[in-house]
Amino acid sequence: MSLLPQQTQKLIDERIAHMPLAFQDVINNFDWQTEIQTIGAKHRLTGDQSIKLIVETAMVMTLIENPAMFRNNIENNIGIAPIVAKAIADDLKVRVFDRMQSDLLSSNKGHITHLQNEINKLEREMAQENISEDENIESIDKVHVVDSIDLSGVKQQESSKYKGSDPYHEVVE
Repeated sequence: MSLLPQQTQKLIDERIAHMPLAFQDVINNFDWQTEIQTIGAKHRLTGDQSIKLIVETAMVMTLIENPAMFRNNIENNIGIAPIVAKAIADDLKVRVFDRMQSDLLSSNKGHITHLQNEINKLEREMAQENISEDENIESIDKVHVVDSIDLSGVKQQESSKYKGSDPYHEVVE
């Protein structure tokens, strides 16, 4: 049920229509406007102030407004004292935003679990790759140590049994 003027409700509906389906379902299946009106009545807002509160909340819900500015916007746009704006924002968090978050998580629990499992699998694979890379780096470091040994003063002895151009220098008996 819409408590807003038709034009305002149309703009909010258009914005909601562009949100992911999971958000649309949560918003459309919860009478958030009536809940906000109830919160407004609890804090003795007038009808016009309650309408403005619904608009301010909708603007945060649809990400038109920055949530960090919500309390200040309630205070300034509705014209109420900072302490009342804080109390209203706290009520809205619990009764509207937390409820919507809970509904969103509940309705998508299977998908969230699947994604968490995929993330865990990728993290294990990456950890295994890092172990392999660490082993390779350790081997390369050992080769560099051997390569850096100065053998110029050591007399090299040639094997008299070796014949041919075999790159493996196999001994011929």
